[in-house]
Amino acid sequence: MVHVKDWLLLTGDSASGKTTLLRLLFGEEKPDFGHLEQKPHLKRLKIEHSFLRYRKTLEQSLIASGHKLGLRGEALQQRISKLSKELYFKPYLKQNVATLAPSIYQLGCLAQGFLVPQDVLAFDEPLIYLTPPEITAFLHLLQQVNEIGTAIIIATAVSKIFEAKATKVYELSHANLKLVQDVGFTDLLRPHLIFERTDYAETLPPYLLMDAQILKQDEHHLDLMVKSEAVNELTLELIKRGYLVKYLNWEII
Repeated sequence: MVHVKDWLLLTGDSASGKTTLLRLLFGEEKPDFGHLEQKPHLKRLKIEHSFLRYRKTLEQSLIASGHKLGLRGEALQQRISKLSKELYFKPYLKQNVATLAPSIYQLGCLAQGFLVPQDVLAFDEPLIYLTPPEITAFLHLLQQVNEIGTAIIIATAVSKIFEAKATKVYELSHANLKLVQDVGFTDLLRPHLIFERTDYAETLPPYLLMDAQILKQDEHHLDLMVKSEAVNELTLELIKRGYLVKYLNWEII
């Protein structure tokens, strides 16, 4: 089941069936049994690595993709310009697709998913070749479209980066699908913590904030939204590092 604002993560080793499942969901292959139901006029798009046109520049290829998705003219040019800045490939827009570095080619592929709003947006191994800043920029765009209602489906063997956002995590092994995480209504309650610094604390390492969303941070306090299962461990660790819990409540997210 895929609902509005869902974030589905399909994990598994190579050849476990992730790409095949995406092809089934998007009607590119027929299932051996069972059936797929979807709402009429559902706007859906699947992005994979081999998606650009090799005989065109990156800009021309994105324009062709925009036309296929129903976007034209100045609105399309503005969207391409904005995405090229956000995903760090603006200097390469006039370069032929066939000559692009793998990371730039991948960013161009990913950008096609954000040209026109979709009801369901799927990516097959989106992080291949990307650097950490490029991954951060991609995740920010995903968050933006997800917040306005787009359901996200990610098929990847690199699952840790996406797990904090996923509403459902499915694990594939030898074509067997297993639901390993399902965020229900009660799991959408997330504590809102404000820690006031009582001493100079060292820079917080990334692993400490894997289950937290930083709302505000300055030299005096740290404002976090924390996944419920991580709140105790994170609270104790921050207290050790010179913070004092100032305020705590629960909010539905």
